[in-house]
Amino acid sequence: MLLGITLRIDTLQFNMLNYRIARWLRLNAKGKTTSTYQEGAVVLATDTGTSRSENQDRVAMMRVSSSPNTSPFSVVALTDGMGGMSDGGECATIGLAAFFNSIVKLRNTNPSEMLRLASLEANQAVFNLAKGYGGATLSAVYISPDSSAITLNIGDSRIYGWHADEGSNDITRLTVDDNLQEAVGGTGTELLQFCGMGPGLRPHVGIVPKAIQKLAITSDGVHFISNHVFNDILFNTGQLADISKQLLTYARWRGSPDNASLALIDIKDLKNDLRYEESGINLTDSFNMLEVAWIRSEMVEQIPSQASSPAPDTQLPAEPPQPVVAGKKKSRKSASNKKDKPKISNDDNQFSIQLDTSSIAEESTAKSHNESN
Repeated sequence: MLLGITLRIDTLQFNMLNYRIARWLRLNAKGKTTSTYQEGAVVLATDTGTSRSENQDRVAMMRVSSSPNTSPFSVVALTDGMGGMSDGGECATIGLAAFFNSIVKLRNTNPSEMLRLASLEANQAVFNLAKGYGGATLSAVYISPDSSAITLNIGDSRIYGWHADEGSNDITRLTVDDNLQEAVGGTGTELLQFCGMGPGLRPHVGIVPKAIQKLAITSDGVHFISNHVFNDILFNTGQLADISKQLLTYARWRGSPDNASLALIDIKDLKNDLRYEESGINLTDSFNMLEVAWIRSEMVEQIPSQASSPAPDTQLPAEPPQPVVAGKKKSRKSASNKKDKPKISNDDNQFSIQLDTSSIAEESTAKSHNESN
């Protein structure tokens, strides 16, 4: 399933983008208990397990292509709602949506600083929701063709790295859990900090060593697997999709005491896959995709803003370039006879919606009305 919206990025109301990402994540959290998605060099997977009625994990990847003259990048992120606190699933959703939204706003910032600032905005968004009585972990990896991979971690979700060369069996944990045991040498596993705690959060940002070729981001439902079994699966299973299946299957066999989610990344292959795309922003989770296509600056002057929604028979201006969907560029058709309605197509399992949101400010104030329609 692919959902698409077109936004005028020069005047984008980022709260609207944040709202749409959060709504998309909530939609995907319902339904199947197990879901896996593979796109080239990345596998995203989640499993509710047998002990929990709700999946409070969220795992997704966002690709950002600003312009042909700037390097595209991907951010793969995982949040795990804290089940012992209030609204863990919603905290995970709000945290991940705010994090991705901030990444878009800060896309021209130094990558390490971008991750740090985006995590602080995610922390504030969750704190505004739960007032410190709920929260989520946040683990993320930034990958661009022009720089080393960069990690961010808050809480006790983890990031692992390993070599893919034959004969190498070295797995490196790139993060330290923010709990008493690992952070300060205590005996408890209670979290000292998490996304949503409010003031005082200190995100951990690090550089992935160049020798590491593959990465795994995991929620604590995967951590019930013993280290030697975890290592054996990574080294003795060839393809990323097979590694994902083996890990989630073994977690279920162990009784799956918690939701288990993961993201597996081949760094070299992902760097090779990254390229400029007209779509601008592409989000993928283990269920489906959300494509956000911003209109180029030269197109903005051709699209007048509208103080209110036009009447049903009002004709629209010429459409902006259509986004690339599933590797195929949609054909451009004259919009002279089109009404002011979403263009919806249903092709097998793909569901594509292209909306003209040339006046984002007005849509933001009228979003409740649009939802009812």
